[in-house]
Amino acid sequence: MGDASNGLIQISSPNDLLLVPDGPSSNTAYKMAASENALWVVAGINHYVAPEFHPAECSLLKNNEWKHFTKQNNTYLTDAYNLNDIAIDPRNENHVFISSAHTGIFEWLDDEIVNHYMREKKNAPIDLAYIWSIVNGVVMDKNGNLYANNMSDSIPVIVKPDVLLNTDSANYYGWYLYDYETSDIADSDPWLWQTIVTSWGHLWSISARNPVGLFVYDTANTIQTDSDDNYRYAGEVNNSGNDQLLLWDEDGNVLNMDPICLAEDKNGYIWVGTSSGIVVYYRARDIFDIDKPIASRIKISRNDGSGLADYLLENVQVNFIAVDGANRKWIATESNGVYLISADGTETIEEFNTNNSPLLSDRIISLAINPKSGEVFIGTDKGIMSYRGTATEGETNFSNAKAFPNPVQPEYQGLITVTGLMEDSEVRITDISGKIVYQANSTGGQMVWDGKNTYNEKVSSGVYLVFATDDEGSNKMVTKIMIIR
Repeated sequence: MGDASNGLIQISSPNDLLLVPDGPSSNTAYKMAASENALWVVAGINHYVAPEFHPAECSLLKNNEWKHFTKQNNTYLTDAYNLNDIAIDPRNENHVFISSAHTGIFEWLDDEIVNHYMREKKNAPIDLAYIWSIVNGVVMDKNGNLYANNMSDSIPVIVKPDVLLNTDSANYYGWYLYDYETSDIADSDPWLWQTIVTSWGHLWSISARNPVGLFVYDTANTIQTDSDDNYRYAGEVNNSGNDQLLLWDEDGNVLNMDPICLAEDKNGYIWVGTSSGIVVYYRARDIFDIDKPIASRIKISRNDGSGLADYLLENVQVNFIAVDGANRKWIATESNGVYLISADGTETIEEFNTNNSPLLSDRIISLAINPKSGEVFIGTDKGIMSYRGTATEGETNFSNAKAFPNPVQPEYQGLITVTGLMEDSEVRITDISGKIVYQANSTGGQMVWDGKNTYNEKVSSGVYLVFATDDEGSNKMVTKIMIIR
């Protein structure tokens, strides 16, 4: 018998048997986050205009097994709804915070919930919006400070420091409050969603309402006070000395594009997915020093002899951007599937949709990339799929370099992978006599080989040597691959 929420039930005596395939607790992957050894998935939603209530559901994939956290098996989640964002501690991948657009913030340690933060619990200054404790996003910096987007009429950003001090209510339970809105922002209460911490310490957020746009702030590395902070955002500001921030093109015109998602690439550029394509801030570090920072659109030549070009993904809603180990961008769209584009965005490397791939849906909600394996997780409105990407994060040396499968058996028809490489390594594969049969640069920290020589012929059985050097030629590595035909 099929059940709407419990899967397939085999009715038998003396006990019924529940048959559920291993997988996440819900088909909806509203937000995902991956570390080297885990994938976290939440199935909630952000609070926007009209509240929706999705019972709290969190799924964890670890060691090829799924673990579920729901109100049925965890008392912390009994009255919780709308889990919507995930922050993995950059110092410890087993330490995770998950926000709720209803019930505050939950903290996991070693795969178990250990804390629940709400004002009602007297441990966090999360303001009530309507009658709920709405947090629409969380992110952690390299020092372990947790930034939370508090949907409040007065305090849009709150921060939990790595170490809580003075935890009484008069001191906001040890948290810090950034009341940018009440001090300087006129007649608006920005609803902040996704936030990223840049490599130089600025925080970029999506303001989904009041007004729609970007919200960028710099704590000056002093989270305990906001008196020395700097910020810009899309609303009109009072006499604060902070300039308004809109999406200006090269001519100073305001683009009619609503920001939806953010990603920083390996060059320090900020990529913004919008309701109508992508813009890039190439001078993101100087955001507070430029009167009208340019939101650049990437032109793609039509290559039809007309000399004309189109903007990258023009008129396509972009829901999520993920950067892989080779600085390429994976682009999740609302109705066009998922794209893999080159580091500079001028070349489409892959395009997956329901017509040309096993993709479950063309509506892609979220993406996550395992930094170690390069596996790309694609979250749709009908479930999660994964794709074995060819790029991983580059290593600092070659100590973990290896080739797999090894040996390559006669029945194997897939790609041979050399992983654990330094970024942009030069790789040469030779036969035992030293003749080069293949050479290429690594994609991030990984290179793949189809087992063919430079004449596109399958190489014969034997031992093949893999030589790799970094881009400066100062680090070198040699390993072997055995091929059996």
